[in-house]
Amino acid sequence: MKVFAGISEYSLDLKSCMSLKDRRSVLKSICDKIGRKKYSCVYQIDDNDHWKSSVILASVLSSSSEGAESCLERVRNIIESTGVDVIRENRWIFCPSDYME
Repeated sequence: MKVFAGISEYSLDLKSCMSLKDRRSVLKSICDKIGRKKYSCVYQIDDNDHWKSSVILASVLSSSSEGAESCLERVRNIIESTGVDVIRENRWIFCPSDYME
Protein backbone atom coordinates (compact mmCIF):
# COMPACT_ATOMS: atom_id res chain seq x y z
CA MET A 1 0.00 0.00 0.00
CA LYS A 2 1.31 3.42 -0.94
CA VAL A 3 1.25 6.31 1.48
CA PHE A 4 1.06 9.89 0.24
CA ALA A 5 2.44 12.89 2.10
CA GLY A 6 0.93 16.31 1.57
CA ILE A 7 2.60 19.53 2.66
CA SER A 8 1.23 23.06 2.36
CA GLU A 9 2.94 26.30 3.25
CA TYR A 10 0.48 29.13 3.95
CA SER A 11 1.53 32.79 4.02
CA LEU A 12 -1.01 34.57 6.21
CA ASP A 13 -2.16 38.18 6.44
CA LEU A 14 -2.99 38.88 10.09
CA LYS A 15 -4.51 42.31 9.48
CA SER A 16 -6.57 42.28 12.68
CA CYS A 17 -3.53 41.79 14.94
CA MET A 18 -2.23 44.88 16.71
CA SER A 19 0.56 43.23 18.73
CA LEU A 20 2.62 40.06 19.00
CA LYS A 21 0.24 38.96 21.75
CA ASP A 22 -2.74 39.23 19.35
CA ARG A 23 -0.76 37.34 16.73
CA ARG A 24 0.07 34.49 19.13
CA SER A 25 -3.59 34.24 20.11
CA VAL A 26 -4.79 34.04 16.48
CA LEU A 27 -2.14 31.47 15.51
CA LYS A 28 -2.89 29.36 18.60
CA SER A 29 -6.58 29.40 17.72
CA ILE A 30 -5.87 28.26 14.16
CA CYS A 31 -3.53 25.48 15.30
CA ASP A 32 -6.01 24.31 17.95
CA LYS A 33 -8.89 24.17 15.44
CA ILE A 34 -6.84 22.18 12.95
CA GLY A 35 -5.56 19.88 15.69
CA ARG A 36 -9.06 19.18 17.02
CA LYS A 37 -10.19 18.03 13.58
CA LYS A 38 -7.16 15.72 13.34
CA TYR A 39 -6.64 16.71 9.72
CA SER A 40 -3.05 17.72 9.93
CA CYS A 41 0.03 18.67 11.89
CA VAL A 42 0.62 22.40 11.70
CA TYR A 43 3.58 24.53 12.75
CA GLN A 44 4.60 28.17 12.44
CA ILE A 45 7.82 28.37 10.43
CA ASP A 46 8.55 32.01 9.59
CA ASP A 47 7.87 35.71 10.23
CA ASN A 48 8.29 35.38 14.00
CA ASP A 49 8.90 39.10 14.60
CA HIS A 50 6.07 40.65 12.58
CA TRP A 51 2.57 40.71 14.01
CA LYS A 52 0.79 41.41 10.71
CA SER A 53 1.96 38.24 8.94
CA SER A 54 2.98 34.65 9.51
CA VAL A 55 3.89 31.52 7.61
CA ILE A 56 2.62 28.16 8.77
CA LEU A 57 3.24 24.67 7.45
CA ALA A 58 0.66 21.87 7.46
CA SER A 59 1.39 18.22 6.73
CA VAL A 60 -0.87 15.21 6.22
CA LEU A 61 -0.56 11.51 5.42
CA SER A 62 -3.12 9.67 3.32
CA SER A 63 -3.58 6.47 1.34
CA SER A 64 -4.28 8.51 -1.82
CA SER A 65 -3.07 11.74 -3.37
CA GLU A 66 -6.69 12.91 -3.58
CA GLY A 67 -7.15 12.29 0.15
CA ALA A 68 -4.04 14.33 0.97
CA GLU A 69 -5.22 17.12 -1.33
CA SER A 70 -8.66 17.12 0.29
CA CYS A 71 -7.21 17.32 3.82
CA LEU A 72 -5.00 20.27 2.89
CA GLU A 73 -7.98 22.03 1.34
CA ARG A 74 -9.91 21.56 4.60
CA VAL A 75 -6.95 23.04 6.50
CA ARG A 76 -7.08 26.11 4.25
CA ASN A 77 -10.84 26.39 4.85
CA ILE A 78 -10.30 26.28 8.62
CA ILE A 79 -7.67 29.03 8.37
CA GLU A 80 -9.95 31.23 6.28
CA SER A 81 -12.93 30.58 8.58
CA THR A 82 -11.04 32.41 11.37
CA GLY A 83 -10.99 35.60 9.28
CA VAL A 84 -7.33 35.27 8.34
CA ASP A 85 -6.45 35.75 4.66
CA VAL A 86 -4.16 33.26 2.94
CA ILE A 87 -1.92 35.43 0.77
CA ARG A 88 -0.01 32.59 -0.86
CA GLU A 89 -0.06 28.81 -0.67
CA ASN A 90 2.57 26.35 -1.85
CA ARG A 91 1.36 22.74 -1.90
CA TRP A 92 3.23 19.50 -2.51
CA ILE A 93 1.84 15.96 -2.68
CA PHE A 94 4.28 13.09 -3.02
CA CYS A 95 4.69 9.37 -2.38
CA PRO A 96 7.85 8.72 -0.31
CA SER A 97 8.17 5.17 -1.65
CA ASP A 98 8.66 6.62 -5.15
CA TYR A 99 11.89 8.22 -3.92
CA MET A 100 13.31 5.25 -2.03
CA GLU A 101 15.72 2.77 -3.49
